[in-house]
Amino acid sequence: MDKQSQASSSVNLFSPLPKHYVFNQTGNIMIATTGDANQLDDHFKAVCAEVSVFFATLTKAIHSVINPKTKQPYSIYNYKALRKVIKNSGMFVLLHEKEMTFETSDPLEVFGKEFFKSVLGISLQEDELEFAQETFGAMSKEADHIVQEKTRVANEAKAPQSRGIDIPDDKAESLENEDVEEEKVSNIIFVCESLLGMPIVSVIVTHARPEDLKEEHEGEAKGVHEAHHKEGFFKKIFSRHHEAGPEAPVKRTWNYQKDTYLFVSPQFFKDYVGGLSVANTPEFQRVMNTIQGYLLE
Repeated sequence: MDKQSQASSSVNLFSPLPKHYVFNQTGNIMIATTGDANQLDDHFKAVCAEVSVFFATLTKAIHSVINPKTKQPYSIYNYKALRKVIKNSGMFVLLHEKEMTFETSDPLEVFGKEFFKSVLGISLQEDELEFAQETFGAMSKEADHIVQEKTRVANEAKAPQSRGIDIPDDKAESLENEDVEEEKVSNIIFVCESLLGMPIVSVIVTHARPEDLKEEHEGEAKGVHEAHHKEGFFKKIFSRHHEAGPEAPVKRTWNYQKDTYLFVSPQFFKDYVGGLSVANTPEFQRVMNTIQGYLLE
């Protein structure tokens, strides 16, 4: 066998397998397999069920804790809340972090779908991401709440000066920027994969500052964008009038960070997977209370 044949033979030793995948209704759980999608291994099904139970517990726990700043329940799309769970639970092992830029000139009708294609890094048909627009709408709602809170903090920092009270510039800036850096909008996707029968669960967490979503309009000077730093801006861009108006944006750009984790499923959930009364079990309540504690630290 000549060298060229040997090289060709060695290259053909490895070939990728196609994956079948499906998302749950909200798009927070993705299940993929390299095998027969209609004959999933029972152990893999159990792993997927564990993830589903944990995500339900995570969501309920976060929504049951009141944000001390807004006096409203935390949202699963609030990165500050999500980060505390990831950091303290011990179930998430960070694999890598990546700064990403999403840019599109598509209309808002497909904005969310294009964004999630960017996040997942795979080519998907639009009808395969039906959840995307609703999810992005929920993220936008959280972003608007963050902007409102930042506006309130900024106004409070300026209030003493408006009453004639002199505050050093560095003190005023400190008040205005207090705890602002971690106020980001986020989303979490659990990816359950069966690779040749081996179950692996990874987690994709995206987070970004609302002000990093920018719009560029026709005729604007290069590099001049309108950012989401004003209250109500996210609501405005999702109005039909804004999209169809004469000054409709020609391009939107959002800088965000994508973190990928390996998820270590809680073993003690296995005994309760599939139980109809899992929410009433002591273990469920204990885990939910623990997650709530992370947010209150």
